[in-house]
Amino acid sequence: AEVRNQNSLAAARNADYEIQFRDRAGKTIATRRGSTYIYPGETMHIAEVGIPSAPPVDVAIVFPRVEWVALDDVGPDLIAGSREYAIEDDEGLRRSVVTAAITNRTVIAIPNIMISVLIFNQSENLIGVHRTELESLDADETRSLRFAWPGVIAEVVGSIAVEARSPEFLP
Repeated sequence: AEVRNQNSLAAARNADYEIQFRDRAGKTIATRRGSTYIYPGETMHIAEVGIPSAPPVDVAIVFPRVEWVALDDVGPDLIAGSREYAIEDDEGLRRSVVTAAITNRTVIAIPNIMISVLIFNQSENLIGVHRTELESLDADETRSLRFAWPGVIAEVVGSIAVEARSPEFLP
């Protein structure tokens, strides 16, 4: 789910969410709960994997509890660039791989960075997710990262989103 905080002066320090996955009849076939944070004006994705049933035809997300805090600044200035998708052959095993460069454009080191790669098909449906964590990224540092799947993603890749986020600037 793509989530956007339209507030320009408030961050959600803690936002509990519930995602409901429904079948053709509208019956909930799976539910996932979690919590996240979001900076003022930020757009981010919440992705849940391993839904143990047939693919859902409808997904709903609700936020039953959100803890808002005043924040007149945006989040850490982390950018993802040089996104590239490839299919590599590793000793006879073919796999999907995304490489990306993550840059810290601030003047201080940023700790606890979660990087998510989201792959969408040509219809904008999510077809692949991968995550990793960086302990820290120094000021003005760029780091290249490689994300590998255990096999080849079965659909044609339409677009790739790479999100680098850290909760460290929240009050």
